[in-house]
Amino acid sequence: MQVKILEDHQIEKVHLKTLEILETTGVYVPHEEILLKFEGCGATVDHKSNIVKIPSGLVKELLAKAGKSFTIYGRDLSKKAEFGVGKRNYNSSAGQAFWIDNVGDPRRHTTLSDVKEATRLGDALEEITIPGAMSDPLEIPLEWRCMQVALEMIKNTDKPITFWLNDRDSAKYLIDLLIALRGDAKSAQNYPLFYPLFEPISPLSFPFNGIDLLFETARLNLPVHIGPMAQMGISAPATVAGTLAQENAEILAGICITQLIREGMPVCYGGICHAFDMKTTQIIFGGPEQAIFSVAMSQIGKYYGLPVYINAGLTDSKK
Repeated sequence: MQVKILEDHQIEKVHLKTLEILETTGVYVPHEEILLKFEGCGATVDHKSNIVKIPSGLVKELLAKAGKSFTIYGRDLSKKAEFGVGKRNYNSSAGQAFWIDNVGDPRRHTTLSDVKEATRLGDALEEITIPGAMSDPLEIPLEWRCMQVALEMIKNTDKPITFWLNDRDSAKYLIDLLIALRGDAKSAQNYPLFYPLFEPISPLSFPFNGIDLLFETARLNLPVHIGPMAQMGISAPATVAGTLAQENAEILAGICITQLIREGMPVCYGGICHAFDMKTTQIIFGGPEQAIFSVAMSQIGKYYGLPVYINAGLTDSKK
């Protein structure tokens, strides 16, 4: 049984509104090399404001070029996660800044030792296909944090892994690490261990580092998960339909960027929009809207023939 929220004509309506947003409002892209690539393909670019307005024809053209299936592998190549082939994968969180150890305890900053424990937990759980770091250890300077996190994870699981990448320099190190792990560049490309999480900043903006590091991961044509987190009512419209259209616009713009960097780069459609609680001024992870968004975004991603990544089964805390 497959649950559906949207009818086909509603998906088409979201798609058309998305194209309108990209062509008339545009997106903020603070990366000159990408701006020039967009301009060369016929997009309208304002170099002072870094706003790109992407014609619908160009969106469709670049979307058609994106890789729509891929596999990532652990140190043990028999342990893998396949995307775009009708299979389901489950991963734990890529990293959180705070943990609560026991009910009633105050929040605390996470540490590198938490990465070790979280990775071992994900490794032991049969249902977890891709263990996540679950910790973003603030005790380590940001400039080399993701490198230490990756090394800690590789030591503690032989499954594929997910964690936060920071910038182009750290991505270069991690690509070199992957090549060393696999033995050569060809094997590293054929058997990727991880993927970058490319997260637009709602509304309709992209971070420089998030774009820039893709030039390094493109060396091995690593797959990219594109996942904005538009929040209904604060960084997105106060309606489900409006939030879906904006989230979709951010994802499609992200796909366009990946294909301008390297044609055929595999992508995953990360539909992870959320609602915002005006009373507590907190993002909602465990509310009913999350289930609606998850199903709807999954339908929209499949409309484009893309593998889909969603946030589901999550909870909230008063702490």
